[in-house]
Amino acid sequence: MGEEKQSDQFKKKRYKKLTESPLKAFIGPDTIASINKTAVTNKKIIATKASKGLRDAFKELFLPLLIDVFELRQIINNHKSLTKEDFTLGKINKSPQEILSRLEQMQQDIKESRRWCEGVILQIEHGIKDAKETLEIIEHDRQNLLKKQHKAKTFFLSLLKKVKARP
Repeated sequence: MGEEKQSDQFKKKRYKKLTESPLKAFIGPDTIASINKTAVTNKKIIATKASKGLRDAFKELFLPLLIDVFELRQIINNHKSLTKEDFTLGKINKSPQEILSRLEQMQQDIKESRRWCEGVILQIEHGIKDAKETLEIIEHDRQNLLKKQHKAKTFFLSLLKKVKARP
């Protein structure tokens, strides 16, 4: 009773290239060529200065999501063109309602990720502000110390001159 059919579950997929997708036959070589051409001319993902490890982690997390969204949109487009209640692609059998539900869940997950990122960004901004204020205080204290040392040195030298000037 608690078991669901294998074909009714969404699985996380990992593709190195769009051409490895199960939708390859439906995408067509012209579309893949235009996607590759567009990717070169109009980059939608801007290069980052993030460390390689962080960038790779983001790629590993978000690239499969982007591919899943693309595949779901393709299935929806096929539903529009075929006007069938269910569209079968290999062992994948999803209705538009199931796809809508999955996309809405993905949207909520990404919104939650964004909230976490915004929280981290805010804390980093506070940390940077605190660090700068601390550096300003340290620099101010250092300048005051240098002034006091200069005054003490001047006082000591003038006292030494007076001691040497005594007969």
